[in-house]
Amino acid sequence: MSFIVFTLVVLAICALLFIAAIAIVFLGLRRIWRRTQPNQFVLRSVIIACGLGAVALPYVAIKVGERNNLLARVPEPLEVAEIEYRLEESWGSGFMPGDNETGFVVYRLTNDSADWARKQGSQLGDMLSGARGTWQETPVDDRSDQTAPMAPLRP
Repeated sequence: MSFIVFTLVVLAICALLFIAAIAIVFLGLRRIWRRTQPNQFVLRSVIIACGLGAVALPYVAIKVGERNNLLARVPEPLEVAEIEYRLEESWGSGFMPGDNETGFVVYRLTNDSADWARKQGSQLGDMLSGARGTWQETPVDDRSDQTAPMAPLRP
């Protein structure tokens, strides 16, 4: 119980320090803004851009971290071209081990990586990094890039 309380206290202190740092940045920008003249358009534009950057930076950093976390799950010989589909849910605090997390992510591999995986055939699971026996075959229709046949419309 004391470990959880200690962890929550540390996280609260970190959050307060983060909020204080943002407040200091905005107070500094406000001070610089007040020292400029209304006709100093370029300097005021730079101040506004810095303020918008300070607001957007945490969001961008979180999204980059999420993407890096998703790409880190892909085994070493495979390369990802893009993430096709992602559905993940977390029922927990989000930072403690053992939180109830589940999800499904579909990765589009690069052409070279997909060709390599096809050539491995049933031996692909042995060729990928990770514990033996953790990889299981997932049935996926490989013809998804072709146009689907159209059924005739009924009047």
